Amino acid sequence: MRTVAVVVIALIASASFAEQPSRESLTQPLYVLRAYVANTPTAYQGIFRYDPLVKTFTSLAPFDYSASYGFPGAARLAATADRIILQSPLYYEFELTTGRLLRRYEASDASDDGWAFHGVVVSEEQARTLGIEAGTYGFPFCPYYTSGDPCCQWTCELHAFPGYTSPTPRPFSVLLRRSLDPADSTLTAAKVIAPPASTNDPFMTLRPPHAAIALDMTRRQFWIWGAPSLWATLPISGGTIGSSTPAPVATPMPIQDVPGLTFHEATQSLFDIVEWPNSGDFLRQPTSDVTSASVIESILPRDTTTPRVDAVTSVPTALPERYVQMIQAIGEVHGLNGTFWRSDLWLYNPAVVDVDVIIRRVVRPDQISVRHLPAHGSLALRNVLNALGGGAAGDGVTLDALVIDAPYHWGAQLSAYSRTFTDASDGGTYGQAVPAVPSTVGYSTHPRPRPTVHGLPIYDHLEGTPSMFVIDQRQPGRFRHNLGVVNDGSKPLELSLIYDTTKHITVAPHTVATINIESLFDGRNPSLVTVEADRAAPVWMSVIDNISQDATFLPFEIFPLPSAPSVQITIPTVTATNGANGTSWRTDLFGFVPAVVKYQPPPETTHLDATTGCTADVQLVANVANRLIVDDVASQFRECVTNASVTGALSVTGTTWMAGYSRTYTTRADGGTFGDMLPFYPSTGWPLQHFSGVEVGSRFRINVGLYNGSTSATTNRLLLYDDSGALVALRDIVLEPHASIQSPIGALLNINLAAGLYGFSVVPLGEGRSWAYVSLVDNATGDPTNLW
Repeated sequence: MRTVAVVVIALIASASFAEQPSRESLTQPLYVLRAYVANTPTAYQGIFRYDPLVKTFTSLAPFDYSASYGFPGAARLAATADRIILQSPLYYEFELTTGRLLRRYEASDASDDGWAFHGVVVSEEQARTLGIEAGTYGFPFCPYYTSGDPCCQWTCELHAFPGYTSPTPRPFSVLLRRSLDPADSTLTAAKVIAPPASTNDPFMTLRPPHAAIALDMTRRQFWIWGAPSLWATLPISGGTIGSSTPAPVATPMPIQDVPGLTFHEATQSLFDIVEWPNSGDFLRQPTSDVTSASVIESILPRDTTTPRVDAVTSVPTALPERYVQMIQAIGEVHGLNGTFWRSDLWLYNPAVVDVDVIIRRVVRPDQISVRHLPAHGSLALRNVLNALGGGAAGDGVTLDALVIDAPYHWGAQLSAYSRTFTDASDGGTYGQAVPAVPSTVGYSTHPRPRPTVHGLPIYDHLEGTPSMFVIDQRQPGRFRHNLGVVNDGSKPLELSLIYDTTKHITVAPHTVATINIESLFDGRNPSLVTVEADRAAPVWMSVIDNISQDATFLPFEIFPLPSAPSVQITIPTVTATNGANGTSWRTDLFGFVPAVVKYQPPPETTHLDATTGCTADVQLVANVANRLIVDDVASQFRECVTNASVTGALSVTGTTWMAGYSRTYTTRADGGTFGDMLPFYPSTGWPLQHFSGVEVGSRFRINVGLYNGSTSATTNRLLLYDDSGALVALRDIVLEPHASIQSPIGALLNINLAAGLYGFSVVPLGEGRSWAYVSLVDNATGDPTNLW
């Protein structure tokens, strides 16, 4: 049996935690996109960290990426301080610390016609320094056109982009800008570099197929190549982008194309991917001696036994000033079956300094509240909609969402959770956790379908995967499904929900809309609903038991991005066991599990690390009526079942963290259920976790679960602070590989906790990662609310 060691640390007056991981460890590497080519293992696909000193690759975000016709540069990478962005006709944002996919959205207002928009990100902070507008600066590109494309010549509808008087297939004469807002895909002209080329230009076929751009904050300039000449710089002075100036970047042979380019602040060097007439290289270009480029590796001719570097970017060293999140649903509303729903909001400031938090309502954007939190302090707003001027006693708004704006603190971002609940007849409550989502567009993954060529999505296989929700109709009428949409913008949002027919819905500006799925499709009992929208926006679903009225909140659509079989995503606890007061707890699994991985046989097994030390692999059996649901998943690992009970961590191979989720629940005597969900955690866990809303008292009892999904022992430092920010408890717990525990928080910290509100942090020490969760259990009803 695996062992769990608990080490008690002397209580100290104050405590802080190291940044996990350090900022330097994330800004020193380069980030590259590696593509599938014939006979290459899928483990070599996706986004990798590349160490330019020792020349090693470490996987950050493995996913199935095929570039079967194009060459490097048809998809690009860009970066912000905490995101890596894959740029194709859609943008895909990956979290820098975990590699998890956060969202996808339209690259530009020409995306519907197949165009990508490639560029470099200028952050709000960088823009203020330079005096220009923030945004992505770059050039449109038709990603399915290359000189060697066996299919056809132009597959994108030609556009007269801003700054051009007529359509052009290679719009590289005008520098364009896209807003940093995922919901705004409009392109605007930032700088005319040269007279636009005519489509009748006889030299068009001799022009480079790509235009590349990088931002050099040290010299206050853009480096550009191929727009429309070879190497040049665009100086930025007094808030103006200056004229193109030739730059002395050269190599012993004439370059035909530069499909990848970045300026690496840590080494003050340009890194690029270049093509010669018969070969290609991944290069480092020192700006102090730009004629002495050094080869990192060769990429052409294509060696089908070697992974191919397709794009490169680097992370800026400067951090943002603000961190914006959204609570997607708060309410004070009467529901079906005599329910009355309202929301509490919990905030916890893990930082070592005080913060002022700006809270803005979506439906009433002029309603803003500023709340002060001391260092490590916590705050609870009861019936938060009413507290902020809404509800029956206020302006009458019954459903809203909150934008929460706080100072940015690397490794110590403000933790925000809400709980929406209704009363039970026994004096308790049934409810659901509503976690804050990053930015005002949440985990958006629902753009419109992309154009196709010969039945395949434009250029890469990411484009055509839809996002969806699983509808639980195993017992028709047992649950109702309310889909929610937040439109925080100033223009209507067009949404399409698709089952056997398509239902078009318009969501007005500054509105939180809910749509009942059962009513929408006239009782036809869909097993899943596909979601499409005309721009990025938060979309969520609440699943409510019609007998108990218990609700489960899902903050993201299911999006099964395939990945390498070596990738393990994990739900830290699934169970089949008897509980207190005659309860019997079971875990059902929803989504694409196991996922189908392109170019590989589908994985046949999932893995369980039981708390007893037993491990097992099984091929899961899905529900016959709905193949996207696995009933009582823990019980399927029969060799680990002891005395009709098994609890452990479930691991699945080869997909993204949003591929599915679990619901652990118990069934009452009247057939109603109550429980809550846990998502899959990223394949490498979290660098650290902060939990607001740890309420000790007569209302809740609190359990904490810890799992170690890595192959080495991990020390988790647990820190608990009261609402004033005073440290109450600190304890280190060592978990052996794949070991897990669950315990009441007081027992875990070896302390008798006074009633009150607490903030809780789980900080893995060293190179460790965290797979932790907190469960607040209503003492009257037994209903759990899971924080993750």
